Amino acid sequence: MKRFGQILVALSLGIAVSGPIAGTAFGAEVANMDNHCSPTSDFYVYANGTWLKKTPIPDEYDKWGQLNIIHDKNLSLLKEIMEAAAAKEDAEPGSNEQKIGDFYAAAMNTEQIEKDDLTPLKEELDAIAAVLPLRPRGAGLFDALPGALPLQLFGHAPFVDRIARRATIVSPQSIAGSDFNLYHSGRAAVRGYKTLTELFGQVEARLRASTAPAYLYAYYAELDTLAHIHGVGSDQLAAQFALLDAAFGNFLAAIADTDTVVLACADHGFIDSPPERQIELAQHPELAATLARPLCGERRVVYCYVKPDKETRFVDYVQDVLGECADLFSGSELIAQGWFGPGEADPRLAARIGDYVLLMRENWTLRDWVEGEKRYKQLGVHAGVSADEMHVPLILARCGA
Repeated sequence: MKRFGQILVALSLGIAVSGPIAGTAFGAEVANMDNHCSPTSDFYVYANGTWLKKTPIPDEYDKWGQLNIIHDKNLSLLKEIMEAAAAKEDAEPGSNEQKIGDFYAAAMNTEQIEKDDLTPLKEELDAIAAVLPLRPRGAGLFDALPGALPLQLFGHAPFVDRIARRATIVSPQSIAGSDFNLYHSGRAAVRGYKTLTELFGQVEARLRASTAPAYLYAYYAELDTLAHIHGVGSDQLAAQFALLDAAFGNFLAAIADTDTVVLACADHGFIDSPPERQIELAQHPELAATLARPLCGERRVVYCYVKPDKETRFVDYVQDVLGECADLFSGSELIAQGWFGPGEADPRLAARIGDYVLLMRENWTLRDWVEGEKRYKQLGVHAGVSADEMHVPLILARCGA
């Protein structure tokens, strides 16, 4: 059964697309076949042997096939389209051609990008809160081409594009196709799921799809959601954790015959913040009056953009009124102390964490709301620097050993 599955993949990828790529009619490309090999001994070599022999793997790739050729051809065509749009000076204002041309010209103007730093993104950052879908906190959508905002905000090469193996990202269906997720998925195959059973089913299916080395990343969000809503010690969270634990055990048993290393971890811990420890900015209009932009960051680590002429008032208010609830640091202090990681800080970091940062003590939180934003309550919170929030489990399981 395993060999038959490989044959099906070879047929769909190795033969069916070879005609269109070569510019011939649809169907099998006979010239790519190796008639010296018997189809009963190795059908893949029989169907693709000549193509494999005459097609070397380019130095910049760890693998090469028809899908790679299609990908590179598409990139070349897109480049031609964008360059033509950017060169057209009489494009109709507001047309797709004008938008594409302006976007491409702006993205290629690296000298101006370095000069402007984060300035063109100030208004977008003021609105961002839901990172995974990368949508404004309030109503509406960003006035940007699909994929443009992640490129401007992040700019780094996704991890999966820097490893020499086939990669798959398995995410909840609700975020699998979001701009944020797609950007960080890079060239990896993206698979969505709705249930716990589907999650592990997707992972096992991709794991068994090929014997070649592969990297699979799966994200499970339900524990995080339930902890936010019901709290860390809730029965709802405990019940869901038991289901996850059982499903994880069944998954390990199902792939015991494979040469696989499984790492299970979390991206943060959790604590509960009861209502009496949840501070609303609206309750502190004097503090709100000192801010130039909405609060950013997290409820537990709050980024504050302060009006230049209100800095002294801001500092005094925080120390006098919120001193028991939060520790106050300048953004530059935290960067210098290495709070955001080792090495030289990205030049854009200072603008992204604000003038001051409030590190909330114990289980205190601080939150504001913008016009049009859907309000919600959270009992469970994270992102602070308490021991519980920084306690992250790590499970290593080796299969087939």
